[in-house]
Amino acid sequence: MSRNSTVGLGLILGLIFITATFAYKGIASAADPAFCNKYASDANKAATQAKQLKCGFTGLRWAKNLGGHTAWCLFVDQSLAQSETDVRTKDLKDCTCHWYADQTMVQIALNIAKKCGFTGLPWLDDKQAHFDWCDKINPGFDAMKSEFKARDQALKGC
Repeated sequence: MSRNSTVGLGLILGLIFITATFAYKGIASAADPAFCNKYASDANKAATQAKQLKCGFTGLRWAKNLGGHTAWCLFVDQSLAQSETDVRTKDLKDCTCHWYADQTMVQIALNIAKKCGFTGLPWLDDKQAHFDWCDKINPGFDAMKSEFKARDQALKGC
């Protein structure tokens, strides 16, 4: 065997070893299947809610694709999948709070225009305060919808 053949064989074996090491490390640190099933389900729910709220998010993060989210999660480290969940949660919360504050301001404008005279925190004419309530208190989407419905009922009776 010539010196060039030996060097070439050594390089090939070295590349195989490095590739195998990285492949094994990737498999060993991949996210747990149970974690990934929940990850994918939560990603789909977030995509559905973002579409309902017309957040305008695009890209794979916001695709409603259970299989795609599951496959990606199974391929990456669990901490990377968790960080993706954290970013999605933050973006969706921000969009939700903007939606809530916008809808609230429409109701407050109707209260003023119809001279209903409703007062108190639910009727405070301050969009930022309603956004902050949503963002800081984090009442949950159901609580926000409940508050919205209560104001809507009051306006119908005015």
